[in-house]
Amino acid sequence: MRLIVTSALFFSAAVFAQPVADKPVLTVNGKKMTAAEVEGFVSSLPPSGQTAFQKDPKEVMRQYALMQLLAQQALEKKLDEQSPYKEQLAYTRNQILVQSMLQEFTRNFVIMPDDQRKVYEERKAKYTKADLKAIYIAFSSGLVKQEDPKAKKLPTEDEARTKAENLYKQLQGGADFAKLVKEHSDDPASAAKDGDFGTIKQSDAIPDDLKKTIFELKQGEVSKPVRQPGGFYLFKVTKMEIEPYDKVKDDLFKELQQASFQKSFEKMKAQTKVEFDDEAYFKNIQTQGAAPTAAPK
Repeated sequence: MRLIVTSALFFSAAVFAQPVADKPVLTVNGKKMTAAEVEGFVSSLPPSGQTAFQKDPKEVMRQYALMQLLAQQALEKKLDEQSPYKEQLAYTRNQILVQSMLQEFTRNFVIMPDDQRKVYEERKAKYTKADLKAIYIAFSSGLVKQEDPKAKKLPTEDEARTKAENLYKQLQGGADFAKLVKEHSDDPASAAKDGDFGTIKQSDAIPDDLKKTIFELKQGEVSKPVRQPGGFYLFKVTKMEIEPYDKVKDDLFKELQQASFQKSFEKMKAQTKVEFDDEAYFKNIQTQGAAPTAAPK
């Protein structure tokens, strides 16, 4: 039988039938358990254990009884005082304490709406996004031979640049962007959608030169050719807007929460002090590729 014994997680008390908290609801190995004690036990289970309790609470409590019996037998044998069990118990205890402390940091983090709005206003540029169309003119570096002899022969970089610059002049003269996409773009995915390239945000991880070019444009404008490895892009901004505060406030809160947590965490790390008194010991561990294992006493 697989015991449901794991670390503490949250559980909604709504699943219980709301009996009086201090009323005994079952007896486990001769000891009465109240509704509150059962709820306390179930709240320590992971989601899978909580789901199992909802489906078959009696079976879960039978497993709990077996767990209690085995734990009691381990204590009678003083296994908690023997290696490696006592070290494992100490480590698990520390893990739970650490997790509880981290949850306290998160729970106690407070940011006022006015402060949150202020940060949004200061970072408004970050929330700018652009809907784009693109024409892509690929070129061959000459270093890699085309595998398919029937494939379209790619121009050299200079030829591709000249072509891209010519297309830019046509667009400046009023040429239809979608028409030039169908006739010249080497990006099949966007060409099939009249050049639709998707939405780019200021916060996206894209090359700086692309980002700079795109966000210097105004809605309706077309960029000069932008060189990227393998080809040149011409971008047209079809829509430029700033995401409204109500849409990003939750993400902004999480970001500020994480920043506050990280600041506190780094402060705690700075308070830790470790001195390696025997360098040879640790060097030997690295050489052997494993830490020494304590033998049971």
